[in-house]
Amino acid sequence: MKNKMVIFDNHCDTIVAVRKNNRNWLIQSEDGHWDVERFLKVNGRYQVMAVCPPPNLLGDTATSFTFEVLGSYYSALRKTDKILTIQTKGDLDKVGEKLGIILAIEGANPLLGRETLLEMFFRAGIRLITLTWNHRNELADGIGVGGNYGLTNAGKNLVASMHEKGMAVDVSHLNEAGFNDTAEILKSGMMASHSNSFKICNHPRNLNDKQIKAIADRNGIIGFNFASGFICREKEPGKETFLAHLKHIRKIGGSKVLAFGGDLDGINRGLITNALKYPDLLKWAGEILKDKELEDFAWKNSYNFFKDLLPGA
Repeated sequence: MKNKMVIFDNHCDTIVAVRKNNRNWLIQSEDGHWDVERFLKVNGRYQVMAVCPPPNLLGDTATSFTFEVLGSYYSALRKTDKILTIQTKGDLDKVGEKLGIILAIEGANPLLGRETLLEMFFRAGIRLITLTWNHRNELADGIGVGGNYGLTNAGKNLVASMHEKGMAVDVSHLNEAGFNDTAEILKSGMMASHSNSFKICNHPRNLNDKQIKAIADRNGIIGFNFASGFICREKEPGKETFLAHLKHIRKIGGSKVLAFGGDLDGINRGLITNALKYPDLLKWAGEILKDKELEDFAWKNSYNFFKDLLPGA
């Protein structure tokens, strides 16, 4: 394995989690899972940062919450020169020694099913939307709802609009019917930012083989989730179970689908709960992945996904 391989992670909840204790996520801390300094120390160069409104916030309150968190993010940027907010293809190549951040919304309830709010969030820098959290919103049902309803008419229209704008459509948390509807609409630009293999661990948030193949067929990526319960149900996760997921996802979808989506600061227990530990995972992955596959997993697959998708200017 190369020293200081670049790392691209497709999901963390830090900018919402820090609101609980007013933690400064720009500097290294013993609190929480992720901060800018820790991620940069392990050559983390790209991070998708999600705004996930609490599930008890509905309607305009979810919209207001999301804009408030985005405001706090942009206010924080005034205090550092180490961050570049990635909004276009070209921005991916301007990161240099900085940290490139892609802003996301986890659970599309702040959109209220409206094209106008999608436009406003796009202009605010959002480039990825997870269609649902575990509950229902105006676009679709999350995996926690039960039943078999797919995308609403508003959901179908907004998925098409997201893709047209150059925004990633994230199917993590989405129920199977919604997933199938999304796959019917999209031929590219579809990802699961933080999900693992259902075959290896039968957590309802994980992806079955048909879903893995559908994402791979659309040149998408699957971000490996560090949450213990998504890796194995009966014991603490370790190298063996981590590699079992990578092997199976690679077997079904090929190595180009592999990515990181750690869900740091969004989980209680995990394979790792400290951003300084990414090199340990790359060392383990190097036991089963060839050098090129390891680089692809660490960052290149994710970079290529967004390079193909994001708007040109």
